[in-house]
Amino acid sequence: MRCKRCGSVDIVLFKAIHRCSACDSTNIIGVDVSATSTRSTSHSDAAMRMLLPVDRSGYAIAAGYLGLVSILLIFAPFALIFGILGIRDIRNNSEKHGMGRAIFGVVMGALFSILLLLFIFLLISKDTDVNAKVSLGVKQGLTALDAANETNHPEISDLLRKHGGKTGKKLKADIEDISIHKFAFDGNIAVVKQLLADGVNVNAKEEDGGTALHWAAQEGHKEIVELLISSGADVNVSGPFAGQTALHFAAGEGHKEIAELLITKGADINAKDDGDETPLDWATGTTSDLLRKHGGKTGEELKAEGK
Repeated sequence: MRCKRCGSVDIVLFKAIHRCSACDSTNIIGVDVSATSTRSTSHSDAAMRMLLPVDRSGYAIAAGYLGLVSILLIFAPFALIFGILGIRDIRNNSEKHGMGRAIFGVVMGALFSILLLLFIFLLISKDTDVNAKVSLGVKQGLTALDAANETNHPEISDLLRKHGGKTGKKLKADIEDISIHKFAFDGNIAVVKQLLADGVNVNAKEEDGGTALHWAAQEGHKEIVELLISSGADVNVSGPFAGQTALHFAAGEGHKEIAELLITKGADINAKDDGDETPLDWATGTTSDLLRKHGGKTGEELKAEGK
């Protein structure tokens, strides 16, 4: 080999390139360019294979990396899923490789998914608040069930629901349903209107069976009673303590106008509570005359009539 520029035969090989040591020219006569190019290309291909495995299933690659981080538990179900997809992909495409990565993802994913379920079960069994909410950040107000749903973990969602888990939205709705009782009791019609506009269940019951209509009728809030009835409140629903209706409460407190309103809206004037007492048994003041006028009778009178 010699340099075409200066004729020197002092040629050196540096980083797979032949150079003249006298003039630093790379124009060398007698170099097998194809061999050099082939060696360079083969080195380049090997490097690329290290960085981006060729002919390997993408699912298998993902399963391998997810399997490595499955110890964080939350990634375990994904490693399992991608591992199964990887095995299927390789079996269906003979030119693809990566079965080892796919199997690794399945094994690690399955193992840590079991540990994840066990961990959640232990938390629940230790009286952990299954509906605890996130208090900070963009996820504020979300519960564990929200997280399980968002990350597509149906097995965890089922476990949480089995133990009373609810989404943040459902908890908020439950709280609003119950809060309407308080505002109906207090006579705060503005808030009651807003809650109804937001879709609160007008017939939502407290643990003892009371509804917003019961409390509004008892406290004499006629406008709220009208609002609740126009929004679909059941005037004959049995309520708190011993199965009384809103008419029992209105009659018992002497709220004649509310009693008359309930009667005109279809309230059963002779509805019996658990003690076989009717609104007339509860009535005070002039509400007794009103009930008698509309055919109201006492429990004893109905019993005597065989009713």
